[in-house]
Amino acid sequence: MQAGKQLFDAIYARLFEQDRLVELGLMMNAPALTYRGRAFAFLTKDDRMVFRLEDYRPEPDSVRMQPTALAGWFAVSPYESHHWESLVWKSLELVRDHLG
Repeated sequence: MQAGKQLFDAIYARLFEQDRLVELGLMMNAPALTYRGRAFAFLTKDDRMVFRLEDYRPEPDSVRMQPTALAGWFAVSPYESHHWESLVWKSLELVRDHLG
């Protein structure tokens, strides 16, 4: 989990520089990114990043996103961690739009 957590922390730092309403929190006892108290991404114990992307579908073949038991949430493996940051930004955009 070390490499995944380091990347998670680096992504958080860049998000926080741009938007002070982004904070660290917990989702299912895992480190999470929140906006105005609402989780929009979290890191699992097996280094998968899970994103709230209810109304978003990436281009076919761009990234493998696995549906989770949570409706509208998708997991991306650490092998595709190069996609994490762009998906975090998309997830943040969606939660901002939802909260208004």
